Amino acid sequence: MAGDRCDPAATITLALMLATGSAFNLELNPSRNVWARIGDSLELNCEAKNCSSPTFTWRIGTDNPLGGTITTRGSVSTFTISAVTTQNQHKYTCSAKCGTEEKTNICQPQYILEQFSFCFLCVAALSDTLIVETVGSLEVGQRGSVRCTVPKVYPAQVEVEWLKGTTLVKTDSFRDYTEEETAMNFIYELTPELRDSGQELTCRVQLLTENQPRKAEGSLTLQVHYAPTGIDITAEPSATVREGQDVRLTCAADSSPAATIVWSKLSAGNWSVVAEDRAILHLSPALFGDTGMYRCEAGNKLGTITKEVEFHVQGSPRDTTLSITPSAVKGGDRVTFSCTTQSNRPAHLVLRRQSASGWSELDYANGTLTIRDVKPADAGLYQCEAINALGKQINITKLQVQGSPRDTTLSDVKEGDRVTFNCTTQQINSNKLQVQCSISDGAAMAASPTVSPFVFFLLFLLLFKNLCKLELTSHGDYYIWREKVTIGCTIHNIPSANFTWKKVVNNSENVLSFSNNSFTILEKYTSFRSTVGDSELDANELSLTSPDVGVVQGSAFNLELNPSRNVWARIGDSLELNCEAKSCSSPTFTWRIGTDNPLGGTITTRGSVSKFTISAVTTQNQHKYTCSAKCGTEEKRKYANLNIFSLSDTLIVETVGSLEVGQRGSVRCTVPKVYPAQVEVEWLKGTTLLKTDSFRDYTEEETAMNFTYELTAELRDSGQELTCRVQLLTENQPRKAEGSLTLQVHYAPTGIDITAEPSATVREGQDVRLTCAADSSPAATIVWSKLSAGNWSVVAEDRAILHLSPALFGDTGMYRCEAGNKLGTITKEVEFHVQGSPRDTTLSITPSAVKEGDRVTFSCTTQSNPSAHLVLKRQSSSGWSELDSENGTLTIRDVQPADAGLYQCEATNALGKQINITKLQVQGSPRDTTLSITPSAVKEGDRVTFSCTTQSNPPAHLVLRRQSSSGWSKLDSENGTLTIRDVQPADAGLYQCEATNALGKQINITKLQVQEKIPDIATPAENPAGVLEAVCIGAALVSAGLICSALFYAFRRSNLIKSYKIAGEIL
Repeated sequence: MAGDRCDPAATITLALMLATGSAFNLELNPSRNVWARIGDSLELNCEAKNCSSPTFTWRIGTDNPLGGTITTRGSVSTFTISAVTTQNQHKYTCSAKCGTEEKTNICQPQYILEQFSFCFLCVAALSDTLIVETVGSLEVGQRGSVRCTVPKVYPAQVEVEWLKGTTLVKTDSFRDYTEEETAMNFIYELTPELRDSGQELTCRVQLLTENQPRKAEGSLTLQVHYAPTGIDITAEPSATVREGQDVRLTCAADSSPAATIVWSKLSAGNWSVVAEDRAILHLSPALFGDTGMYRCEAGNKLGTITKEVEFHVQGSPRDTTLSITPSAVKGGDRVTFSCTTQSNRPAHLVLRRQSASGWSELDYANGTLTIRDVKPADAGLYQCEAINALGKQINITKLQVQGSPRDTTLSDVKEGDRVTFNCTTQQINSNKLQVQCSISDGAAMAASPTVSPFVFFLLFLLLFKNLCKLELTSHGDYYIWREKVTIGCTIHNIPSANFTWKKVVNNSENVLSFSNNSFTILEKYTSFRSTVGDSELDANELSLTSPDVGVVQGSAFNLELNPSRNVWARIGDSLELNCEAKSCSSPTFTWRIGTDNPLGGTITTRGSVSKFTISAVTTQNQHKYTCSAKCGTEEKRKYANLNIFSLSDTLIVETVGSLEVGQRGSVRCTVPKVYPAQVEVEWLKGTTLLKTDSFRDYTEEETAMNFTYELTAELRDSGQELTCRVQLLTENQPRKAEGSLTLQVHYAPTGIDITAEPSATVREGQDVRLTCAADSSPAATIVWSKLSAGNWSVVAEDRAILHLSPALFGDTGMYRCEAGNKLGTITKEVEFHVQGSPRDTTLSITPSAVKEGDRVTFSCTTQSNPSAHLVLKRQSSSGWSELDSENGTLTIRDVQPADAGLYQCEATNALGKQINITKLQVQGSPRDTTLSITPSAVKEGDRVTFSCTTQSNPPAHLVLRRQSSSGWSKLDSENGTLTIRDVQPADAGLYQCEATNALGKQINITKLQVQEKIPDIATPAENPAGVLEAVCIGAALVSAGLICSALFYAFRRSNLIKSYKIAGEIL
């Protein structure tokens, strides 16, 4: 381009001004310094003023083609460049001729590469958008870097500013020489801090062109990677729950990249992993065994931290058992009682033994009691009570000690006494006695070793048949439910007494039919009355004076017992019976029960009132309590039948196993404490009654009862309230308790919801979270897969959130979320796109070394979303010409050296474009070899330069030769260039350039013609001295010629005689 340079101050008018006063004028618009952007179109309009039919000529400062199209209409000629390239950087001259007058206008812009003026059309290129990205990752406290890429820039002279937010942090200038637009990369190094995360880092590039500031910028939101710095653990609904609830422990860590979560539980001093790579630990349902210390470990490649949380599953004691070891106990054995329970909060265990006065607490250690030498006296009922703040549960077991009968006694009786029989024995088994009895008159009776207590009692009564007593014959005050029991009423000495039996239910009497003064009781808790004459006798009294004894008519003395008749008391409650003697100043009170057991309470008497108090009612207090008051000789009695009951206020309702849609399942309702074991159970769903059952059982103590409701669960049942309502079957005393359960029906996933934050289509470099949520119970396990080459490849397991940080082009694709539990699996796909302008565009040539005649393939590839349109172009003298390629691929089947040159791949999408240029070099023998002579017209004495050029790959070796009479002589040239500083006519002749490489050679010959100088001759008049000088010079030349002739002759002669002679002398 050196030949095109001009003075920076040169005007644009270079044509001759033929007539200074002419009206003809020429205007070029735009003119002077014109800037054009690569790829843009450009028009130069040349207008001839005051000329009707001008003739236009366009030219540039080199021999290259114009590179555009010319359109002339009248007095205006337009030169158009459809797409400016660097090849258009020239001085463009418009000449117009009007008749014989010619004017010229020149477009002479300022060249961008220098700070001084040139005569070129200045071409520039600067991408609108820059690509700013981290090189690797930025880590807190570690040196990192950010790269700013300018996809297209020309010329490569820019100023780069780096800004954090609005603060300028760095400025650099870069200058480089390139023939084509190119990409440039700039690096900003920093040591990131945690506070930098989320800040905007901007790269601003300005093209250094005179008076034409062109800028572009790109930004990056800094994502600084750091180890987890904080863990937050949440428990829903709470870190302390009731057994059976659904619980989620969630661990969230502040870190980048997102931390991997590992859950562990402390067990026997060691941490055992319970869940990996899962932020949510789901306990469904929570059980006592889930109670403990849990650790969340959050870690990424930069570090790991942990945090613990204590989790409690609470409930009243359950599964309480009292075991006896060994199972079969003999007198003298070592016996161990062990009480165990499931409970949280931990239960307090109490061991008790039943005695005549009630339950007595034993001296034990943590629910364990050992009797080293067990005796028959140790036999009986033992109780374990497990208690915590949420309730209690009792379990009773019976210790039976095998041994021979002992200590049998029968008390003495006198005729006429009021008789109380006390018979004691050592029991062989549950229904046989061995009895020895004696009476005062010396008669003896021995009962069979296998006689029952009932038979013995009847036989004993026969011994005293002469007593005038009313007696009820039975084997006890109370009867086992469903046991067939016969009672009879007999008055001795009044054999023909007429009896009437009545059944009393809810204070109403019904006369019963009888046979032989007896009948069978098949119902429980029923009172009977027998009437003889005018007196009413209670069937529960074992002895009573005959109706004609002790009846006082019209006395004011009266006795009141409050409460009386049927009294109900709850186990554990206190009870008071108040007995008041009316119209008697100094009564004498007596309290008794229908058995020989102790009363089990305290008696306090003040004046006419006697109070019987039970501090804590037990089942041992279930008796008929009689208060007798004697006023003088008159005695009256009142009784109260004490009925004992127990019913837990709260029931435990829980599923047995899990409820699964369409499968038969069951729900268990546990009554921790109930007595007597006669209840009615109702099951309700919401407010709708589903089922009613009655249960009756015999127990000596309060116990736990379990009821089961079976159902085939449906999906709509989930979340509904199932209630178990238990009512104790006691006369006139309805007592109820209930418990509820929110049904959790297990079902396979029925729906998946996938969300993408911030969107399913993002720009490259953004932080993205794909979240998969499934409607299922129990919670589904999530597996993420990506479609690759027709197959699904797992990218994340047991993770609801797939974190892409940062999102790259390679992350674009189809993703599948698979949600599954033990009941089934479903999937859902989502298409995810990472978009950006084309990047990493490459244009490759195959093979890498190309020889003439080879098959050559151009392949263009790029990273882009949306997909880029690929266009291949080749540079020619008129600019870049688009080639007929298919999706960025072009094949030349028989490549020729003429195909060599620059090729371009342009990748374009809606977000931008990127260009990559490569050069095709075709190896072949030298061609287009030329040998030029400068200047073209050579005169004697000129400085002449021979220049040999050739087209060759690999590069050719250039040799210059001159033809002489003996042939071609090699000249001392340098890389095909030879300079003769003072050329002479003798140098004229043929010259040759030989270009040679490994593939061949080519010769070009040219002829040097030297014009001899013709001396100037002046006239004497003009220069008399000059004439004299010329004559002198001429004479001298003649003389010299003669001398040279003589010398030449002598030299020729010396060749014959091997010496030179002049005037007889030998030289």
